[in-house]
Amino acid sequence: MRVPLSWLKEFVAVDLDGRELADRLTNLGLEVEQVIRPQGEARGLVIGRIQSVEPHPGADNLLVCRVDVGHRVLTVVTGAANPRPQAWVVAAPPGSRLPGGQELAVRSIRGIDSEGMLCATWELGLPSAARTDEERLAEGLLILPDGDGLRPGMDALPVLGLDEEVLELSLTPNYAVHCQSIVGVAREVAALLEIPLRLPDPRAGLPLGAAQAAAAVQGGEEAGGAGGRAEPWARVTVEEPDLCSRYIARGVTGIRLGPSPLLIQQRLQLCGMRPINNVVDVTNYVMLETGQPLHAFDLAKLAGRHIVVRNAREGESVVTLDGVERNLTTGDLVIADAQRPQALAGVMGGALSEVGPDTTAILLEAAIFERSTVFRASRRLGLRTEASARFDKGVDPEAVDAASLRAAVMIAQLAGGSLIPESIDVGAPPPRRVITMRPRRVRSLLVPERAAGRDDAPDLADDVITGHLERLGFQVEPDPEAGAGEERYRVTVPSYRADVTGEADLAEEVGRLLGYDRIPALLPLSAMAGGARSPRQQGLLTVRRLMAAAGYHEVVTWSFARADLAGRLRLPHDHPQHRALAIANPMSEDQARLRTTLLGGLLDTAAYNLRHQNEDLTLFEVGTVYLPGPSAGELPLEKAYLGLLARGVPHRDHWQGSGPAVDFFAVKGVLEHVARRLATPLDFAGTDLPFLQPGQAAQLACAGAPAGWLGKLHPDIAAQWDLPEDIFVAEVDLDVLLAARQESVRFQPLPRFPAVQRDVSVVVPEDLPVARIQEVITAAGGSLLEHVSVFDEYRGSQVPDGCRSLAFALTYRSRERTLTDAEVDQVHEGVREALVQQLGAALR
Repeated sequence: MRVPLSWLKEFVAVDLDGRELADRLTNLGLEVEQVIRPQGEARGLVIGRIQSVEPHPGADNLLVCRVDVGHRVLTVVTGAANPRPQAWVVAAPPGSRLPGGQELAVRSIRGIDSEGMLCATWELGLPSAARTDEERLAEGLLILPDGDGLRPGMDALPVLGLDEEVLELSLTPNYAVHCQSIVGVAREVAALLEIPLRLPDPRAGLPLGAAQAAAAVQGGEEAGGAGGRAEPWARVTVEEPDLCSRYIARGVTGIRLGPSPLLIQQRLQLCGMRPINNVVDVTNYVMLETGQPLHAFDLAKLAGRHIVVRNAREGESVVTLDGVERNLTTGDLVIADAQRPQALAGVMGGALSEVGPDTTAILLEAAIFERSTVFRASRRLGLRTEASARFDKGVDPEAVDAASLRAAVMIAQLAGGSLIPESIDVGAPPPRRVITMRPRRVRSLLVPERAAGRDDAPDLADDVITGHLERLGFQVEPDPEAGAGEERYRVTVPSYRADVTGEADLAEEVGRLLGYDRIPALLPLSAMAGGARSPRQQGLLTVRRLMAAAGYHEVVTWSFARADLAGRLRLPHDHPQHRALAIANPMSEDQARLRTTLLGGLLDTAAYNLRHQNEDLTLFEVGTVYLPGPSAGELPLEKAYLGLLARGVPHRDHWQGSGPAVDFFAVKGVLEHVARRLATPLDFAGTDLPFLQPGQAAQLACAGAPAGWLGKLHPDIAAQWDLPEDIFVAEVDLDVLLAARQESVRFQPLPRFPAVQRDVSVVVPEDLPVARIQEVITAAGGSLLEHVSVFDEYRGSQVPDGCRSLAFALTYRSRERTLTDAEVDQVHEGVREALVQQLGAALR
């Protein structure tokens, strides 16, 4: 929101400069982001009047202009197509400087000396629709309107308003409603400085001097014919009163389109808007001044002169003023005539009823549209306008009529038309909110009792509190229902303060006008309690520390996933990712669903690192996944997962040479280490998940419950992320692991007696898991078997096809005595027999 200081001073007689006023407003809570001085480095720019325009003898696309700048006549060469004799322009003679810092000099152009230049809108730093060189050439020079006391040689900066200061406000949501207008900011300044506020008279028009038309608020001919009006000049039907609580239509006939007076053009440009014509400019001007968006329809183009406020129908569309056809949905509120939509309510008007050169009568719309409806339509269509920005924050419901009348009077004044006396008013403003206020409560919120006696404590007597509120436009009166000795007031909230809803808001209003710097600073009093992590939180922290100690690097990825992630990973149809919850308003297509796996984020991270030449990766993430509920409409089940991704050589730069490359067993060992430190059983079994390489994939189980998976990423999946084939990944359900965790830690003393080593070698089928063999050995070895591990695997001519030879090292020990060979041999023979009988193994 931009506020030219001269415009603000029309409503409040402030004598502060822009910087000082900005500081005062910021302290009030209305943040001023910067004070803009539009002139920049400009100097020496003057008003000129073109005397003649002739083609350049040496170039078909150039013109030679003779321009009167008061003390001399300049010869200027220009490529613009719109110079004409007697036109008022902005000239930059030699020695002058543009706002951007460019200094002008005499320059020869195709054999003719050009004395400076004639300026276009964009060259002066003013709003322009042109974005490319072609568009800028087509837009041409800035042609100033006739009149307004222009003289050749005048300083152009004050004429264009470039010599004044403009406050650029950064409006927070609670200030957007009442400060998104010049009048709204003037109210704040008047309350802050305790000076009178002069609101614009809606019937007064503008003090425009010679440009002011003779038309006033008077009756006129009916739009479309002379004589009396047997029928209303127009009709308005509001089919959705919940979405349009107020609609006012006013008519102006006999208008002639043309440029707006310089004052209006100047102020629109300073506020960042581009002048168009005297009708459209007035609607924008009044919107900036009062905060109420307005729209002008060409009355002759409205079928049946009938306005219908309704929801769009399926299959309807509207071509908006920007020339784009917008397909509508049934949730869009439209302004239609008797046949079709003519505008998207609160967002943008339609091209079919646009005010144009042949317009002679208009219907002026001023309305209150439901804010969420405007916001949804604007967001869905990607169409953000000055009107929608105000409607979706909320506008003053009591300002509609005054803004409508002011704009209609100004249009009649500037376009030489007549105002139709009868307005059409559908709906009414809601009653004002009334809040019960206790001064004692306000004082306690601003100055606690323990600071009330301090020297720096401000005076917050009842009359001070009520006086501050009244300065801000609140009506305060004693509550007639208050009990004896009870201080209580009824505060009527102004219609433009929709953000004030309770007693605490009133205290905030008093505090900001009082000055936050005058409120004593106190440390809050609260009962201190020691905090502690829950067992689950402590378990997740332990997992993070274990993974870091294992040499893995923690990453944090988005909790969202691509909509097509399940397809890219070839997940089975029963995988939760196929039913992942969709995000209503995703930030991008890559974040359209809640994730049900950490794998997608890890693959994205790996691809990013490999693109930046980080080739050796050991990554992990402990994060939340969101599994769909058992039935539609239920909240997702949030679970903690551990995800791993590794590749390359983790210890490549060791002085004795690089270490081994990551493989399946290296990742498996890390998971086993985590499970062992958590005192949690973790079992591995083969699996055939479609996103893992066959033969290098395992399913994880913990205490009989599925706990995740581990394996080498399938080459086809790796190719979709532009990754190499040596990617190893794993995912573990930590909630399952932590649920099976043994809470108590048992002390085990160091052994006092020696161990006895035995080996056993067996030939078994290829598909028999090593874990199953170890399970049989452990059961047969009993209490004397301390440890068992596999130390060799052999496939060759001495082993039948489809089989492999495995060798296991067994450690026997007693904690009570030294074992004899005979005792160990007896137990070991039992192990060998169990392998043969239970597994059908062949002993070697």
